Amino acid sequence: MAINLAALGEILGEGEEVLRGLNPKLCEDGLPTEACFILKAQDVEGPSFGILVAPPEAQPIAPLGARQGVSPEVFLTKLPSLDYGIAQLNVGRALQEVRARGVVFVQSDDEDWGEHRAGHAMLTGYQVLGRRTINDLKRFLARVANEAVLKRAAPKPT
Repeated sequence: MAINLAALGEILGEGEEVLRGLNPKLCEDGLPTEACFILKAQDVEGPSFGILVAPPEAQPIAPLGARQGVSPEVFLTKLPSLDYGIAQLNVGRALQEVRARGVVFVQSDDEDWGEHRAGHAMLTGYQVLGRRTINDLKRFLARVANEAVLKRAAPKPT
């Protein structure tokens, strides 16, 4: 299954930062695990991310963040619960092992986000990778996410 990247929307550059919601049920001690990055070969759409608003000094390398990014506070309101945590990932670092294989973050309007719909992005392109590579990517994304946890997820429900 080939992904037509041009049809998806604007691809985020390496200088952009994205936000990932951390489901408390999938975290350990409020920190992300690879389970926070559900990636399956049969996915039609990849997992959702927020495009982080770019500070003035980063605007030249993060044009989407400058134009339509959202703050972590706004992103939290788009998550299913305030118990969710938030991690920040640099696009270039998160995709350093797989970008050459067509894995990208792409801006994709989400109507559920209302006035912030343009601040939504998805990870895609991984669907054509083998299971081992997808699992490696999930582990790597969890490691990168652990480097910048902006808000820990609430403790797991018992």
